[in-house]
Amino acid sequence: MAGAALRAGVPALAVPLSVPRRRPALRQARPGPAHHAGPAGARCPGLQRRHRPRRGVAHDGGRRVPLAVARVRRSLPARGGARRRHRRAARLAGQAARPPRPTLNPDSRVTAVAAKAVLAAAARALGSETSDAARVPRGWGGQNWRVTADGGERFLVKFGDPASAEKWSAASSAYDLARRAGVPAPRLAAFEAHCPEAGGAAMRLLTWVDGVEPASVLRGDAAVGRFFGDLGTALRRLHAIDLETFSSRLDGSAPVFARWTGYVAYRLPQVAGRVAATDAFQPAAFAALAGRITDLAERVSAAVAPAPCHRDLYLDNLLATPDAGLAALVDFDGAEAWDPAVDLVKLRWQVFPRYPGARAAFEAAYHPADVPPRWPERVELVELLELVNHVANARAVGDRGFEDLGRDRLTQVCRASAALETVDLARPVR
Repeated sequence: MAGAALRAGVPALAVPLSVPRRRPALRQARPGPAHHAGPAGARCPGLQRRHRPRRGVAHDGGRRVPLAVARVRRSLPARGGARRRHRRAARLAGQAARPPRPTLNPDSRVTAVAAKAVLAAAARALGSETSDAARVPRGWGGQNWRVTADGGERFLVKFGDPASAEKWSAASSAYDLARRAGVPAPRLAAFEAHCPEAGGAAMRLLTWVDGVEPASVLRGDAAVGRFFGDLGTALRRLHAIDLETFSSRLDGSAPVFARWTGYVAYRLPQVAGRVAATDAFQPAAFAALAGRITDLAERVSAAVAPAPCHRDLYLDNLLATPDAGLAALVDFDGAEAWDPAVDLVKLRWQVFPRYPGARAAFEAAYHPADVPPRWPERVELVELLELVNHVANARAVGDRGFEDLGRDRLTQVCRASAALETVDLARPVR
């Protein structure tokens, strides 16, 4: 290039020996229905086939996104507070469309525990070496791990909030009571209110139960009939255990009552305090509910005998065998000495409606002879007491979805009762 310039009589310019090639000028793409104009939609003339946007694909912020997404983004308000509010409303709408997940379990506050710490804690509690620590994702809160002891026996290690340790300690005898009565349940091998390896979390160590989630095998009338028949038999055995008194603690560390009406009179003010603190119901509505609970307790008290009750029976706390038998009842952490009717609250609410024939199979095994005296009234009482408490607890932690589920079920129970069918259970505005 320099030699040619000299031959033409033009002074040579100082240029580098190699000059980078200029890139071809970008040609602006015409706006069309399938892409935007502008830098994100610009195309190189030599590569038009490669970079031509596909039908139904748009360029947004330099990225190719589905056209439907781009249209939604174009509908957003201008940046700033309005746009943030728009996105938050869309996110909340999406959450409302999904089934709400319970968040009442305080175990979710447990600090993460490493596998090495799990093995150390289990080895110390069992007095033998452990290996193969594997996280078990099942459960709403806390942390669950499976470990293997020296002899090959497997154990479930459960870590939870130490604030609940007193309650779990009192309920720990339920495992032994259930197993001695022939109820399939794990054995509690160790319990610690404060586990040093887990940052002070409460630890329960139970024998491992081989089983599957019931929903995976409950297909067809035969499977449903067998599983819920086994469950009815297991609960009949558990509730046949004679206890001397009613109490919120199986170990007798809470007040005890010889009559059911006495325990209800003790329990109801506690629930009333939660309702008042959370403004869960209109005063007139709660007065009607409390009056009905008290009236039912007086009617049925003579027919109720105390028994160990699980109090949290639904599919997440049950294990099935691969051929749809009952493998075990698990998580007795809320066990108390109550009217046995309480173990039907969640089954009638969350389980039986999902599986046609489940309630009939359960009741045939649970009441093989005659239905106990005052049974419908006893069931109504415990449903009212537990569901009112459920709504107040859900409201206390701000779980709107779980609160609405409990309120809807409570409405169904009230509509089936002549004494409560006109009670307004609408959520108070706070």
